[in-house]
Amino acid sequence: MTLRAVLALAWSFVMGLAGGWLILSPWAVGQQPGSGAWTPVTTAQVRTGAALLVLAVIGLVLAILEGVSVLRKAGVLAARAPSPQRTGGRSVAREQPESSTEDLDRALISLATTLAADFDPSRRPAAPEPARTDARQEGRPGGRSD
Repeated sequence: MTLRAVLALAWSFVMGLAGGWLILSPWAVGQQPGSGAWTPVTTAQVRTGAALLVLAVIGLVLAILEGVSVLRKAGVLAARAPSPQRTGGRSVAREQPESSTEDLDRALISLATTLAADFDPSRRPAAPEPARTDARQEGRPGGRSD
């Protein structure tokens, strides 16, 4: 990912944490009693925290969109296909170029031929020969000759 997307994700994370803390802090610190009307400070903190959370969500969405666009430019993700257009109540199918279907057909035929050749029993390698041992090494432990 690009530096911009990483920084946007980090900013969204920090803003989300700050907004969450501002919302919860009046009760966590004990400034707001559990029951009763909210104090003006609590109201301000909760509104500010909610605004920071909204900004964090917007930043997260924008960072994800940036990351997707970077991946599309790099060729990792395919670009969206345009939706078929409707003409007179019927949908018009997209026309694919002949070269792409021919290339796909050639690739599938090549794959099928290769797989068939791999499963052919007449092409299997012969069984390996057993390893030969030297007559001098058979009687001695460790296979050393003196």
